[in-house]
Amino acid sequence: MKRFRQVYLPLMMAILVFPIDFNRAQEPGSSSPYVYRPSGIRLAVKDSSQNRWIDSAEKSARDEYSEALPAGFRTDSIQTYGPSTDSLLAREAFVRDSLIQHQHVLDSLRHLQSLLPVLLDASLKTWSDEIIFRTSGVQIIGDTILSPFEADKITFDFTAPYMPWKTRINMPPKLTFDSEGIRIVAMETPQFSYRYSYSGAGDIVLLHSKSAVLNRSSGSVYKTPVDSVYLDHQHRVVKIKHYVQYHSVVNTYQKGAALFTSLEWVKQLRYDSKNALVGYELTRFCERMRSSDPQKVCSQVVYEIALQGGEYRITRKNSPDNEFSDGVFTYTYQGENLSSVAFRNAQGTENRKTIVELNEAGNVSRYLYEKDGKINQTLLVNYQEISGGKLKVETISCMFEDDGISYYQKNNSTGKSRQRDKMTLEWSDWR
Repeated sequence: MKRFRQVYLPLMMAILVFPIDFNRAQEPGSSSPYVYRPSGIRLAVKDSSQNRWIDSAEKSARDEYSEALPAGFRTDSIQTYGPSTDSLLAREAFVRDSLIQHQHVLDSLRHLQSLLPVLLDASLKTWSDEIIFRTSGVQIIGDTILSPFEADKITFDFTAPYMPWKTRINMPPKLTFDSEGIRIVAMETPQFSYRYSYSGAGDIVLLHSKSAVLNRSSGSVYKTPVDSVYLDHQHRVVKIKHYVQYHSVVNTYQKGAALFTSLEWVKQLRYDSKNALVGYELTRFCERMRSSDPQKVCSQVVYEIALQGGEYRITRKNSPDNEFSDGVFTYTYQGENLSSVAFRNAQGTENRKTIVELNEAGNVSRYLYEKDGKINQTLLVNYQEISGGKLKVETISCMFEDDGISYYQKNNSTGKSRQRDKMTLEWSDWR
């Protein structure tokens, strides 16, 4: 008993004087001076964030973990969450806006896809003197861009560089819309520039070209071209009327009072049940100098178009008759590229052929002109790259004699020529 009083009573007094603060005790490894807390003792602590009582050890561990997390993250006693509600809402808004923007772009492309092919077809058939027999339309690529518009045409120019049997227009051209943003009222491409107006039913499109001052022997006049393009129920071009409105000239270059309107030419096109062009007619009217001059037909040419065995046969008939140009053209293709054109006139007195050779880029490198089975002339087409990636074109005519050798060449770009010695076969300098 005496032993108990000497040992245990002082110990109990010490405990009462210096109590242990269980609220501040932490788990081993903490930097707190209270390095021990009996695992069997837990205190209830108020969690103000969730308005409930939790275990003090749980709260202590959560507090330490939360301090180590970046802003925008939170924890509870079970798991860790990612972005906060505000961050998720912002991401949802971004995705929603992106989808809306993508849909707006796609709707705009679809609207252009419905408008451009008709206007491009009408514009090219008005602008070009050649026969456009097939177009590619406009496709949407990757929901973001439009494919180029391509037109295949029957060309009679066998001196042109590049690919004269094809016209390519990159998308989009320079466009102007009406105030409602629905109809195209102006378009500009490297080939043409037109302003457009429409009939109420939409089956007639008016193409307005740039005006110009025409100097005549009788005096200057101000001319404004206007083309009326007629469409059928399938929006195919069936007729084009080319008018010129004449006005007087004031102040040297300005438009004055209206004088008269003259019809200059009319194109008419026919199609078969498969939408292929089978007929093309061009009527030209004589030039009128004044309003009192009668409207007279000066010439007319009719083309009948047929596809036979992969070749296009074009029968041309002039009015009045032309024994040199009336006849049948046969266009032969290799893939999409023209390889040769043969012509035989109606009387059988003309029999010639043009062979087309291409370079690696697909452009014409040489025309070979054959007559009655012999090549008597060729045209070399050279391309030189200049600044900006553009090409400078140079053509050289080569004349051949009966022995199949060329003794004379002329550079059509510089006007210089050279000759070959028939004995040594050496060329002279360009002069």
